[in-house]
Amino acid sequence: LNTVTGAYTYTPNADVINALRANTSEAFTVTLSDNDGSTDTKQLVIAIEAVNDAPLLGGTLHPKTFVENGSPVQVDSDITVTDLEGTSYDGGYISFAVTMHKESLDTLAIASLGGISFEGLHVKYGNTIIGTIDSVLNGENGKELRVHLNENAYSSHVQALARAITFSNASDNFNDAARTVEIKVNDGGNGGET
Repeated sequence: LNTVTGAYTYTPNADVINALRANTSEAFTVTLSDNDGSTDTKQLVIAIEAVNDAPLLGGTLHPKTFVENGSPVQVDSDITVTDLEGTSYDGGYISFAVTMHKESLDTLAIASLGGISFEGLHVKYGNTIIGTIDSVLNGENGKELRVHLNENAYSSHVQALARAITFSNASDNFNDAARTVEIKVNDGGNGGET
């Protein structure tokens, strides 16, 4: 508060604001007095609207090498997935798609590792179902692999799932051009995808 002009500046804690899950407000009581002893008190209320931020992807890129007729390779074993709000990804998804030099036999699949497993179309972290593999976008025959997430999926689970994705190609006439795999995550809120 500038005591000469009466102007004020409100500077919120950015980390706290970014982590908001619901709208809130902050109230301040301002008391003014003059040289004659008169005072007046007013309450200043600042409304703060929560915004659902998109999840963040990070980690260190380590290109992988797939050998023809070899075992599937992890797409990204170091990927990190975080969401500032810390809420579940209910209604969101995670997807993987080969976007460069894709072939019809390119396969994106889920390996049982890091606590991730699957049973039919259900994806589990431990014994808890965290999502369902899309019946069309199932990672087979060059298609995108998309997992629809539920209320049990949080950042640590989605990160484990992202690290469990593998690439393979069963062709004996494999095109060895480098593939690019695009990873998208939507947390189910209105923050969009990353």
